[in-house]
Amino acid sequence: MNLLLEFYNKIGGVLDPKEKDDIELHLFRRARLYDMLGIPNRFFRGAKVLDIGSGSGYNALAFLLFGAKVDIVEPNQQAQNKAIELFARFNIEQNQITIYSDIRDVKNENKYDLICAEAVLHVLEVPL
Repeated sequence: MNLLLEFYNKIGGVLDPKEKDDIELHLFRRARLYDMLGIPNRFFRGAKVLDIGSGSGYNALAFLLFGAKVDIVEPNQQAQNKAIELFARFNIEQNQITIYSDIRDVKNENKYDLICAEAVLHVLEVPL
């Protein structure tokens, strides 16, 4: 098991500084970030997004509220549960989200307009 995943399982979830209920500010920052990257907000309407290492789902929530369908890869069950609770608070329909515990479960035929792997590449167990 990945040491980081083992740590999060031990503490009972994820450390998420955005749990302060300031979703509007988070959405503004996300929209601004993607706009600066050349991805305007309208890109997400109807887009298919893969969010790898989504934690408790705050970035996935932004994609969803911007109009995307989102596949999430998150091995931490506590984080998955927090994401599901977060999405329920914002009345996100279940058909807008698919949650995978392992990247190997994502189907090869899935096509994505955007793949987000923010802050996860450094924890992958890749042999040197």
